Amino acid sequence: MKQSSLVMDSVLRLYDGATPESATELTVYLQDTNFPVFSAAHDCMVHAYEERFELVLADRLVQINERSQRSDMKAELAKLGFGKKPRATPGQRQEKVAAHKASESAVLSIQIGKIKSKYDADELPLELKTLCEELNKQGVLTKTGKPWALPNLRKRLKIMRAAMPHAPLWQHVKV
Repeated sequence: MKQSSLVMDSVLRLYDGATPESATELTVYLQDTNFPVFSAAHDCMVHAYEERFELVLADRLVQINERSQRSDMKAELAKLGFGKKPRATPGQRQEKVAAHKASESAVLSIQIGKIKSKYDADELPLELKTLCEELNKQGVLTKTGKPWALPNLRKRLKIMRAAMPHAPLWQHVKV
């Protein structure tokens, strides 16, 4: 009896990965061959042409149809562009980076202007070492949140000078 109930499990497993078309073909084959299957739930032999066979398979057939409809809907939604993650275009990223650099440069320019106003005209242009010390005294940090160092400041000022070569700032700073 245990082997017979395994036969029913085996038959049901054939339906697990089936498409609606292959499930129909398998059912037709089982009905044509009058294939006897033991159902442990009903404790009797079930033939493919009986109502019991259809009751045993009903849940599997519904699952097969739902799976098929779900995959069809996913394919249709994919055609419409749903389900795909939005991708940033290179232009958007470059614009954000440029805006960030511009705002950082503006903040640094303002801070240098404040520092410059503390010194007399004969002490200008300021050396990078002096500028770096003053920025750190005022608590101005780099974009990464660290205190200013000479290499950082030199690099940032060179970038700023390339972007704004005629700014009045360069009269007050030795680069």
